[in-house]
Amino acid sequence: MKFEVYDARAVQLIRPTDYWAVISIVSGGCAWPEIPVNPWFRGRLNLVFEDVGQDGASAAASGFTTEHAERILDFYTEMRPRIELLVIHCLVGISRSPAVAAALTTLEGEVDVHWFYQKRPNRLVYRTLLEQAERRGLWQRTLRGVDGEALTAADSTAGPAFGAASASSLPPCPRRAATSARIDRFQGGLVGSAIGDAVGELAFGALSAEHLEECIGNGTLHYTDDTAMALAIAEVLERDGDLGAERLGAAFATRYRQEPWRGYGPGAPSIFRTVQDTGCSFEEAARRSYGGQGSFGNGAAMRVAPVGLFYAGSSELEAKARLSALPTHAHPVAADGAAVLAWAIGTVSRLGAGQPLLRDALLDGMAAVAQTALFRNQLAALARHLAAASPPETAILELGWSQRADESVPFALFAFFTHPDDFAACVHCAVLHGGDCDTLGAMAGALSGARLGHGALPRPWRDQLENATMIAQLASRLAALAPEP
Repeated sequence: MKFEVYDARAVQLIRPTDYWAVISIVSGGCAWPEIPVNPWFRGRLNLVFEDVGQDGASAAASGFTTEHAERILDFYTEMRPRIELLVIHCLVGISRSPAVAAALTTLEGEVDVHWFYQKRPNRLVYRTLLEQAERRGLWQRTLRGVDGEALTAADSTAGPAFGAASASSLPPCPRRAATSARIDRFQGGLVGSAIGDAVGELAFGALSAEHLEECIGNGTLHYTDDTAMALAIAEVLERDGDLGAERLGAAFATRYRQEPWRGYGPGAPSIFRTVQDTGCSFEEAARRSYGGQGSFGNGAAMRVAPVGLFYAGSSELEAKARLSALPTHAHPVAADGAAVLAWAIGTVSRLGAGQPLLRDALLDGMAAVAQTALFRNQLAALARHLAAASPPETAILELGWSQRADESVPFALFAFFTHPDDFAACVHCAVLHGGDCDTLGAMAGALSGARLGHGALPRPWRDQLENATMIAQLASRLAALAPEP
């Protein structure tokens, strides 16, 4: 089945020549658009709900509910044998209707990432639809190996999927007692990164710091793919005590198939599909992407906090950070972003709160880690803006806020160095100036949390973060497994 999304004005101009039906979504008090019908028209579902619950905010009474999801699933099930095209519209065609289209695309067994690429599907609508579909047996969170054999999400927890090499032959990782300070820093880095990610996701719609705080106070803080992939790295480190590109790729793919609503960009799911369809390695699929040059995005940096914490003080840290980029980001600039940020996280975690930050030494160290001239130039610009005490509004114009690694990692570092002893101020600085807010928040939150520790994170934010206890417990176990520096 094909899906097409329109706004309320454009849908009145359509003239499909396939057998078709329409889902019409309006807000309370709005008029229904007059959609012309023709001999191929087979049915219409009218729904009224507000565009709330987006980006993790809790839904109001007028927002999307399980009842709406059930009506959509009933209509979809009824129409599926009878139509070739399902048209979905809402007021502007950016949030509610793409969310429905993305969820139904997933039910069709197709990759839904294109709906997230240029639009902003409402995550509550998307997530609720898939959860209800799973309860009704219409959808199962399944993976498929390169041989086509179906693997359930439960199977995937036992080992890597997508034909990756098994880690079952690896010896169990030795555990030892970790100091309370070490645990606090590991928890601070992982939980801090997740909080920064979730707060940054809310910041896309925030008008000010005050408005952002109101949004945070409205319900659970939901993290995005940034944290989902960081947790996958942490779980591989806990299981294997080391990193391998194929094992990481399999863990990333498993996370994606279990929770596709986390807001993944187009790159990683495309790689997962290439591995599934061709049987090539994750590393090879990543090298083929973006015209053969690989992605230079910030996806490897956004998830690197577990690597920086686990290998802090180790001579392997830089190499392991670069390795962690390989399954999805083959471009040297992306690898630089991961390596620089991991080194910074590891270094500040060893300094701890209350110790002098030694900013110039940290800047020199990061410049030594960077291998590309492009990234070194951005770090030099960071040093200039810090020395000049530039306001964020000025610094971001040169340091950047895009999805490129070289145009986002430097500003996350700027936010951290500008507010080294205040987690909330650091995250606010990172996320309130536009751009790739969730990833800027994740990177800045990891740095600040690793330095200040879990106890310094704002208690209301910690309490509202989804899966906060699970993340903190995983961090504690990693602290016990990590090699001594």
